[in-house]
Amino acid sequence: MGVQAPLTTDFKLQLIQAIGAELGCPVDIVDLYPVPEPIAGQVFKGIRLIGSDTAHAAL
Repeated sequence: MGVQAPLTTDFKLQLIQAIGAELGCPVDIVDLYPVPEPIAGQVFKGIRLIGSDTAHAAL
C-alpha cells in the first residue's frame, strides 16, 4: 500500500497543476489520510453521505 501520511501542501499543488493540465479543467485534491472508516469506504464507493438527489443534481 502507499505512504500512510498526509500530503504536503507543495505536493498537493503539484498534483492539482498536473491533473488540471492533463484534463484541461480546474481540479481540487481532497486528502483522505485522516478520514476513518466507514466514511473513507463510502467515499471510494461513491456513496453520497449527506444531501438529497435534488440538492445533488443542483450542483
